[in-house]
Amino acid sequence: MNGATDWVALFGRFHPLLVHMPIGMIGAVVVVGLISLWRDAARPAYQILLALTALSAIAAATAGWMLASEGGYETGTLFWHRWTGIGLAALLTIAAVFAQLPRCECRRVGVLRVLPLAGALGLVAVAGHLGGSLTHGPDYLTRYAPAWLGGGSTPETSLPDDTSITGDAAVVLAMVRASCVECHGPTKRKGDLRLDEPEGIASVVVAGDPSRSELFRRVSLPRGHGDLMPPDGEPLDDETVLAVMRWIRDGAAMGAIGSELQEEADAATEDAARIQSLRDTTGAIVTSIPVDGARLLEVDYSLGVGEVTFAELGPLASMAERVFEVNLAGRIVSDEVVGKLTPMPALERLHLERSNVDDACLARWIEAAPNVRYLNIHSTGVTDASLGTIEALPRLDRLVLFGTALSERGVTSLRAARPEVDITGELGLPAQPSPDGQASQDGG
Repeated sequence: MNGATDWVALFGRFHPLLVHMPIGMIGAVVVVGLISLWRDAARPAYQILLALTALSAIAAATAGWMLASEGGYETGTLFWHRWTGIGLAALLTIAAVFAQLPRCECRRVGVLRVLPLAGALGLVAVAGHLGGSLTHGPDYLTRYAPAWLGGGSTPETSLPDDTSITGDAAVVLAMVRASCVECHGPTKRKGDLRLDEPEGIASVVVAGDPSRSELFRRVSLPRGHGDLMPPDGEPLDDETVLAVMRWIRDGAAMGAIGSELQEEADAATEDAARIQSLRDTTGAIVTSIPVDGARLLEVDYSLGVGEVTFAELGPLASMAERVFEVNLAGRIVSDEVVGKLTPMPALERLHLERSNVDDACLARWIEAAPNVRYLNIHSTGVTDASLGTIEALPRLDRLVLFGTALSERGVTSLRAARPEVDITGELGLPAQPSPDGQASQDGG
């Protein structure tokens, strides 16, 4: 150590401890709050507990912001985790302030007390899930889920499937793929260590000396030891541990895989730069996600304001073959701009709800994205004129259309023609977008 104290890093390391305080306390707040509705004596306890919960959420959010400054986290998930955590702290603070208001029979005051707390309950679940994804990987919740819930997919890594690698080296690489890259790979880098890169593997081995190699030490510790790797699930079997030892003892030669690993790592770095460039040019939130073994992109414009121009949409052409989801909810985009788009064959999820999309614009979108499976057009100006276009989508399996001008007869016809499509929404509720692009919220 160099003796210097990094106070930001030091306080940031308290985030895993602090973050569990508001999560646990918010449940107690709800219970005590319900009791206080019938027993006035519980009201002071409710006010104090809610204030402490808000303070703990502020401390956790502050520490989390500092911890994130160390890097090593997937940027898209980090963005949403950070702002849902801040939103949670803000809502709890508002709820704590409203809890100090004198009790009265006014319904409006009652709503002001309940709404922030209800919102906080929702955000604590979302923020907690996102935090788990950052810590344990993006598929932590769904890894063992059925396929229809998104289970079974794993992030793509830089490790090649090279059948020319044999013997102990092959066992070591198989171990790294199965047990290491979830926490030390492209989407998460605990300890700023990537084991899908040759340099990362080399940094934890001392060629010829297993006893001085951190990789061997970690995988050979006794069951239950706090430093044993992998930390979750069953420890590695004895044959794998022995293969690691022999591989290091024999010189930890990467052989032919070294150059391949480097090429893959360089490609991953270049890809990350391209994605960042796409974020910069589009102004959208761009997130890389694993889909069927590939790294595809979610592109979210919904947090922006004003009309979306071709300067913002056009850059999607540079990675059109990887755009999996586009979200333009609540935005204005002309059919002329959409008509200039490069076809996006991988685009399966299209959010156009509450936008200014009409029949002409929707036709342009479907022309650019013929493989859409999920289409959300609620609260838009789409009419029965688009039914033929929608019906012709070969892979469509989910359609959200409430708040549109589609007629009951038209939607019934669509249901009959495409019975396999899950169609959600009331029928015949016209809702034209307002001049500023924000469509009516009727029906949704």
